[in-house]
Amino acid sequence: MEWTTAVWKLLQDKVQHAHSVFDIRSNYFVLLPKHATQCLFLFALLVLLFIVLRSREENRARTRTALQAILTLITPTSSLWPARYIELARCAGSLSPPGIFVPLEVILWDIIEGIIEFRDPINDLADLICSEMKVYGFTMSLSIEWKWWIEAFEWWITAKSIPHLAGIIARMKLIVTPSSLDLSLFLSPFASTSPTSGAHICLDFLPSGILPSLDSGSKVTLEFTSFSTCLRTLSTAQIISALPFILSQGLPRRPQSLSSVLGHLAVSYDSKLAVDSFVNVSADYGHELERAYNLIAGEQRTRTMWVEAFGIRAWRRDLFLVALEAALIRRGWIERWAIEVSVR
Repeated sequence: MEWTTAVWKLLQDKVQHAHSVFDIRSNYFVLLPKHATQCLFLFALLVLLFIVLRSREENRARTRTALQAILTLITPTSSLWPARYIELARCAGSLSPPGIFVPLEVILWDIIEGIIEFRDPINDLADLICSEMKVYGFTMSLSIEWKWWIEAFEWWITAKSIPHLAGIIARMKLIVTPSSLDLSLFLSPFASTSPTSGAHICLDFLPSGILPSLDSGSKVTLEFTSFSTCLRTLSTAQIISALPFILSQGLPRRPQSLSSVLGHLAVSYDSKLAVDSFVNVSADYGHELERAYNLIAGEQRTRTMWVEAFGIRAWRRDLFLVALEAALIRRGWIERWAIEVSVR
């Protein structure tokens, strides 16, 4: 009997031990998922923090690269970048594909106010207006705000409301000699290949008047600027091409077309004038614009005279417009024509 009791007690001890082991393992397996969830949550937080920090560092690096790209185009006149260009660089770094869109209104205002300067105005503008400036992986473009379409449309309506080519020959008052200095004509110089004999008239200026009496047998050279025929009306390219005319603060300038000028001369002055030749002088006009830019920007006497006559802001604006027009000529968006006529 004692033996049976001992065996039974031993079996009970084994069963209790087995139950205790099972309970421990059960509790372990119950607790393990809770610890695993906490560990996974902590790991996810660490991964997210790493991604955020890495993304911020990459954004800062892209922003610095974008600022370096902007710096190849313009340079601030003070030691610090204006906040708007830092924001511009920050936005550029988040775009895909990476691009820097320079607002026309901002860059024009900052140039006039002397906040920034172009490093190589004519060459850089020629690339910028065509979105062909690629620096450090960024494509730099000129962004045109809606206000410029409105201003261009108003300017276009105003230009159309003026009698077409009315009294252009009355602009004989603009006949210039090498010793004369008309500051308005500095912004629209005559092309160097045009004939130097006889009267030389710029048709970009549209006064009212009639043809004055001219000596029979004399010659007159008519020179004017026109939009390229490849430009669509009120397209982005034409809006940019119209800026030298819209922003001109001197004598009002209006572009002409070769066909309209020839047609007007044939209809209105057929009995008085004979067209001898008409030549595209765009290349020479571009060289004259570059010469005018270098003269206004670099020649001390001319620069001082300009600033005293119109102010420092007007001097900066006019420099920008001359550089822009030279860039437009280089791109072929605007053209320059010279027509030689004889007085009968």
